[in-house]
Amino acid sequence: MATTSTVKVTHGFSKDYRPDLKQVVTELIVSHDSGIPLCMKNHDGNESDDVVFRERCAQLQEAFKNNYVSHVTADSKFYTEANSVNWDIVKFTTRVPETIKKAKLLIQTANENGDWLQSSDGKTRFIAYDVVHYNTAQRWLVCQSDESLKRAEKSVEKQCLKERDSIQKEISNFQAKFFDCRSDCEKAANLIGKKWKLHTKLQVVVFEHAKYDSPGRPSNKSPVGYKYQAKIQWQKNPEASQVLLHRKASFVLATNTSVDDIANDDVVSCYKQQQWVERGYRLLKDPLFFANGFYLKKPSRISALIMIVTLSLMVYTIAQKRLREAMKKKNVKLPNQIGKLVDSLTIRRAFQVLQGINFVKTDDYKSGFVQGLTDRQRDIIQLIDGAGFHLYRLQEYEESDHILSGIAKESMA
Repeated sequence: MATTSTVKVTHGFSKDYRPDLKQVVTELIVSHDSGIPLCMKNHDGNESDDVVFRERCAQLQEAFKNNYVSHVTADSKFYTEANSVNWDIVKFTTRVPETIKKAKLLIQTANENGDWLQSSDGKTRFIAYDVVHYNTAQRWLVCQSDESLKRAEKSVEKQCLKERDSIQKEISNFQAKFFDCRSDCEKAANLIGKKWKLHTKLQVVVFEHAKYDSPGRPSNKSPVGYKYQAKIQWQKNPEASQVLLHRKASFVLATNTSVDDIANDDVVSCYKQQQWVERGYRLLKDPLFFANGFYLKKPSRISALIMIVTLSLMVYTIAQKRLREAMKKKNVKLPNQIGKLVDSLTIRRAFQVLQGINFVKTDDYKSGFVQGLTDRQRDIIQLIDGAGFHLYRLQEYEESDHILSGIAKESMA
């Protein structure tokens, strides 16, 4: 739905790390199966997404009460104590914020036990627990995947290097100090390392330096006193790194549905369907789409352009859904960007394949014909269906033998 008032283009929190640029905030609701836009609304550039989410939840509650919506999948912003008062009228699947102490303890317990179950797609492992939180009986699934482990490895390594540099600077400054008392030196050295998370202190060695009453080469006289200096030996703590790695790679999903309604494996796949929203935004911000920056001055025109871009996204996702459903229904595989045959081709790749088709007009400019169509392009036009047959001056094929034969000929070539 379009905005009823002009949005304010202003500075706000930039997730693209460009606080110097003004922005607008766009709210988008898409279908769960293919990411088709269902609702769009623009907000001021400094609008908080928490406020937007609370307002939308208030409207969704009415839909839940009237049984218009039976189940909702949301991100961690949905899981709040304030929203818990409405959980008796809605079935949900959401991610539990990592700041909740109970979630941290459950992640630690799951990683210590290690009794992981594999999801049907083979990409995610999980352990299910029955918990009561915010006065609501729930199922919590501690999940982990190979992709999350790879992301966690990079994060832990980055954190380890940052802590290492900080430790080197701290120890270098400390070891340059001299103390008049041995106990003070040892006490100060013992304080070093208490805040380290990924490194550990191995040994503290205190050196004694004689102090004389006059500068220069020491004489045979006894020193007037002593100064003390400490040297600290330290190293990386691999056990702490592993604990942090598995903690960062794990996340908790919560649902108030029963196992009979939604199995544990379906809870994981249901939550992953939320990626359609992120994919829609990723497409809108893609440089090839030329929508990541606006060269307009009037806020009303910016709002209108965002609406047009959203409509373009709707056409894009509908075409992609048609293509993928037809490919699976007819058991057809097409080569992707790297030449691998897949049954879930993106519509962007399909548009790339459709390049090079020309419409040639006759001398009288009253008629014309399509030139440059290949068998693969005909296959894609047939799979997408719709008005493409008329635009490309094609007739609908009654059987799918042409598709299979066309793919077979190109694969053999």
